[in-house]
Amino acid sequence: MELDEVCVAGKSQAIKILQLVGLFDQMSPEKLAMAAAFAGALKAYRAQNWRLAQRLFSQLAASCDNETLPKVFLERIDSFQINPPAEDWDGVYIFGKK
Repeated sequence: MELDEVCVAGKSQAIKILQLVGLFDQMSPEKLAMAAAFAGALKAYRAQNWRLAQRLFSQLAASCDNETLPKVFLERIDSFQINPPAEDWDGVYIFGKK
């Protein structure tokens, strides 16, 4: 499951962060639904659909086993609503410090 795509300060190459959640044919329906919900929230986030992304990540924060990850995205969304990324933003989060 893709969690994020980031670039650290001083680097130009972004990396995807993935989480191994299990073999697809052996995952519980709940885990599959959570992975699909996270993918949908990430898609809305990358499309700069802040309102939808905020709603979806809020739902995930209340229901998934890793409540910290959705909260990271909710904090970013709050920041992006004040200081939006460029229109051509590719969804990669760039860390300001090493």
